[in-house]
Amino acid sequence: MVLILFFGAACSSSGTALQASVAKAQGSEKKKADAKPAAKKTKNQKAENKKSDQSQRIGWDESALELPQSRRLQKKMAARFMDYEKYRNKKYIGESVDGILRVRTTKGLSKKEAQKVKNLVKAENKDREALYKIIVKAEGYDQNMEKVLREKFFRSYQEWAPKGTYFFIDGRWNIK
Repeated sequence: MVLILFFGAACSSSGTALQASVAKAQGSEKKKADAKPAAKKTKNQKAENKKSDQSQRIGWDESALELPQSRRLQKKMAARFMDYEKYRNKKYIGESVDGILRVRTTKGLSKKEAQKVKNLVKAENKDREALYKIIVKAEGYDQNMEKVLREKFFRSYQEWAPKGTYFFIDGRWNIK
């Protein structure tokens, strides 16, 4: 699978990216790929086009994602993606305008599970922060550009996200 970065959740050839739906689509894509090898090629071509479109909209060269430190982060992010996605789909986690995840609520969760959600968000945000810094440094941007980059990732995800996704904007939660 192609390397794609979308709103900070990146995955390498060992996983998926594009946050919410690609993870869901991965299971159905695998089934289709087993049944129809030609369909997989078409889906890979679509993913490649989406990657290119994303890079052009955000305005950075994807070569920053090929760096060894980027790949290590992407591998960690891919490994936890399905865990935090489960909590985002259940409305416990949302995306923030500053390009990180936020815990929206832990109401209804056991103490152990609430701590798991908090730990997932903390780990994901740590890696997102590092990945943003890698992109900024690799592109030669000044530190002010990092904020712009984060907001562009957020806006792209906001446009693409499925209905029911929570976003933290201007100090309050909004639902798509």
